[in-house]
Amino acid sequence: MRASDGQPVVHILMATHQGALYLEEQLDSIRAQTHLNWVLHVSDDGSSDTTLDILKAFTEQHALLGRVHLHSGPQLGASANFLHLVSLMKPILDAEGAQVLFAFCDQDDVWLPEKLERAVQWHLSAQKPEDSDSLPHLYASTTLNCDEHLRVLGESKAPRGPLTLEGALIQNLLSGNTMVMNGRLLKILLKVDPAHVVWHDWTAYLLASACGGVIHVDPRPGLLYRQHASNVIGAPKTDLKTQSLRLSEIAGGRYKAWNEKNLQALQDVWSDLLPSSQVLSKDFQSLRQDRRALVRLRLALASGLKREGFASQLAFWLLCALGWV
Repeated sequence: MRASDGQPVVHILMATHQGALYLEEQLDSIRAQTHLNWVLHVSDDGSSDTTLDILKAFTEQHALLGRVHLHSGPQLGASANFLHLVSLMKPILDAEGAQVLFAFCDQDDVWLPEKLERAVQWHLSAQKPEDSDSLPHLYASTTLNCDEHLRVLGESKAPRGPLTLEGALIQNLLSGNTMVMNGRLLKILLKVDPAHVVWHDWTAYLLASACGGVIHVDPRPGLLYRQHASNVIGAPKTDLKTQSLRLSEIAGGRYKAWNEKNLQALQDVWSDLLPSSQVLSKDFQSLRQDRRALVRLRLALASGLKREGFASQLAFWLLCALGWV
């Protein structure tokens, strides 16, 4: 399927695993999109429930258009499965380049009908003729957070500040299930060693900000984000139990390992980085490697690295002083 009437093809990248309980609702919401020019690529990570039966039935319904493609996943977790899908897009990029867009898709959400249309319209308006395919563009949106029965619990908030590398390097603010990116960003993402990826969506956001990309967060929700016991990643929680667990993980080195991976991902695409991004990357590494607590704190204060929210920012400075970043 190719672009038609000026409307680019959106290649939807869906990772599945044991998703039978909610998958049909997600597929129905894709079918109901007002933007009709889409192709669905699914990588299944060894499901033993009826996930594959549901996917095969959906594939048969669209057989004449050839718009659904099923693949076997690497069975290494959700992000590895998404990155597997990204790797499969290289022939499409080589053939169609700037004429295509790519959207991450979870198996258990429900897309609102205009989700893709709004993303496509933003991409078309953001694309300047002189830029061609040279700049990475990334669209995301807010979400309606729901319980497992799709009862709305609340609406996510758009980030308050500018989406720059100073924030993206140390905090992920965008939901992958809302992301739609252009071919240029996907090309850069293809260069990253999967071992250097914390989460596929965080890396996409990181690269877009580091490589001079244009990032837009639509304040209008694009989907019903289902929260349930089997979520790999859910909406952020602020209850005491969750925060205590998070602090334990930080002290155990998890956050420090994440930061190391993000810096390694930037090394993988070093020639694509803005000069200012290269400087910030080096400065953050120097901060992390210094053995003196007060020097680390001083460097953190001077670096411009920032997390959303005053309390979160103070916590980051404290972690720098403790050597936990």
